[in-house]
Amino acid sequence: MKTKRNPKNLREWQEAADAAELFLQIDSARSYGLITGGPAVDVDRCEELLKLAARRKIRPNKDALGLILQGLKTTGGQLVEKPR
Repeated sequence: MKTKRNPKNLREWQEAADAAELFLQIDSARSYGLITGGPAVDVDRCEELLKLAARRKIRPNKDALGLILQGLKTTGGQLVEKPR
């Protein structure tokens, strides 16, 4: 079994919380038949990450999906890290 690595700093925790929330939204939409396909979602891991992030007072951005879609739009569909 693959060992799951937790985020190491606040930036990684924020990104993990945003991604976990997004994947839970995808899973929910799929369960209601609103979308089909897409990646398998590890719901337990997403919920675990959100719980651990909350202990650090980190909450998902309300517009995590919008931020990710905007990033995809500006990169031609490539998930890339923003320059610092």
